[in-house]
Amino acid sequence: MRTLTAFISRRLVASIAVGVALGLLFAVAGPMVVFGGLATIAIGVLAFTSPEMVVLALLCFASGLIPDRYNQSVDLLVGHLQVSDLMLIWLLLVVVIRALGERSFQFTRTPIDKPVALFFGAYSVGVLTAVLGSDLSFSDATYEARTMIYYLALFPIVNLVNTKERLVRLSKGILTIGLLLAILMLIETSLEAPALLGGGHSISRGSGSVRIYHPGYTTVYVALMGLLGRVALDDRQRSMHLNAVLALVLGSALFLTLGRNVLVSGALMIVFLATILRKPELTRLSQHFPIIALIVVMLASVITLADKQTWFLAQSREYVDRLSRMFSSDILSTSETLAFRLEELKFAWRQIAGHPLLGIGLNNPYRPPFYPGEPQGLSLYVHNGYISILLKTGLLGLLPFIWFSLNCVRGTLQHWRDIEHPLLRGTALGFALAYLGMMISNLVAPSFVEPGSLVIFGIVLGINESILAQNSNAGNLHGRTVPPPRPLIAGYRSYSAG
Repeated sequence: MRTLTAFISRRLVASIAVGVALGLLFAVAGPMVVFGGLATIAIGVLAFTSPEMVVLALLCFASGLIPDRYNQSVDLLVGHLQVSDLMLIWLLLVVVIRALGERSFQFTRTPIDKPVALFFGAYSVGVLTAVLGSDLSFSDATYEARTMIYYLALFPIVNLVNTKERLVRLSKGILTIGLLLAILMLIETSLEAPALLGGGHSISRGSGSVRIYHPGYTTVYVALMGLLGRVALDDRQRSMHLNAVLALVLGSALFLTLGRNVLVSGALMIVFLATILRKPELTRLSQHFPIIALIVVMLASVITLADKQTWFLAQSREYVDRLSRMFSSDILSTSETLAFRLEELKFAWRQIAGHPLLGIGLNNPYRPPFYPGEPQGLSLYVHNGYISILLKTGLLGLLPFIWFSLNCVRGTLQHWRDIEHPLLRGTALGFALAYLGMMISNLVAPSFVEPGSLVIFGIVLGINESILAQNSNAGNLHGRTVPPPRPLIAGYRSYSAG
C-alpha cells in the first residue's frame, strides 16, 4: 500500500511539474511556439514508429489542406525550407540513421532509385547553372530545387513504410486527405471565398460560372483513381453507397476546376481501367455508376428547388463550351489560351536550343514580359511539364524523369495482378493510372513541377514501388527477382524489373 501511495505521489508531482512548465512556456513563448515544439517532438518520434503518419502530415501541409500560414519557412541562409520540407528531410535522415545504426535494417532498392536520384541531382546542377550563368543569388535559385525534393519521398516510403499494415494506412490516409481537399474546394466555390482556410487558392468568375484553382487538385485526382481501383479489385468492400458518395464528392471537386486536361485524362484512364478489368471486376465497378447518377439527379432537384439552377447550368455550359472549343478552329484564336502558350513554347525552344544539355538553370526567366505589368513569375512558367524540366535542367533532368515515370507505371501495369492484398492491388493500379493520366495532362498543365501539386507524385512513386517490393520479397511477382544482399550495408536487398 505504501509503495502504491509513493508511486501515485510521484506521478502527481510529475504531472504538476509538467503542467507548470507548459504554463510558463505558454506565458513566455506563446501557444504557437509550444504547440510547434510538441509537434516537432511528435514528428521526430513518429518517423521511427509510424512513418506513414509523417508522410500524411507533410502531404496535408504541402497540398494546401493545412493553411499556408502554418507551413512556415525557415531561413537557412542558403535558402528557405518550409515545415513540410523539413518533415521529408527528417524522414530521409531516419533512413540513413537506421541503415547505419541498425544491423537488422534492410535498405530496399527499386528499379527507379537511380533515375530519381539523377533527376534531383540535375536540379541541384540547375542551381549552379542559374547562379553561374546569370545574376541570380544562390538563395533565389534554390527555390525550385527545394520544391522538387518531394520526388525523394520514394526513398523513405520504400524503406520505412514497408509493411502491409503501414501501406494500407497510408493508402487510406491519402483517400481521406483527398476527400477533405475536395470538400474544401466545394465549400470555397459555393461561398466564392478563395483561400477560405489558407493561401495558394484562387477563384475566377466567368459568365455565371466559377472556376477554382487549388494546388491540391492532383491529390484529389489520385484519390479518385485509387478509390476506383479499390472498388473494382477489393471484393471485400460492402459499402457500395458510401463509395459512390465518395467518388461523387471527389469528381465534383475536379469538375469545379473546369480543367479540360483533368477531364480528358481522367476519362481516358477510366476507359483504360475498364478495358483491363475482368468481367466480375468491371461489374463491381459499374454497379456504382447508377447510384452516382441517382445522387446527381437528387442534387439537381435540390438545386432547382433552392433556385440555384442558374449557377449549375452556367457551370455545366462553361465546361461544355471549353470542351467544344478544343475541337474547333477557335482554339487558335488570340482569345484562347493556346495562342499564348504557343508563344511561350517559341521562347522556350529558343532557350533549349542554346542550352540542350544543362538548360538555363532554375528560377531563371526564359522570356521577356508579354505585356506591361506582367507578373515576373510568369516569365518562369511554361504550360508544359516536360518542356519546363527540359528548359530548366536540359536533357540531364528530362531523361531521368521520363525514365522513372515510365518505369514505375510499366512495372505496376505488368505486375498488379500478382499483388496479393486486394486493397493494395487496387491502390497500386489506381495510382499508376492516375500518374499515367497526369503524364498526359502535363502536356498542357505542368503539375509535375508546380509547388503543392507535385508532392503527391513522389508519394505515389513510393507507395507503388513499396507495394511491388513487398510482393517481390514474398515471391508473388512473376518476372521480378531478388538479388543476394550486397556487403556494403547489412541486410541490403533489392529487386529489379524483369
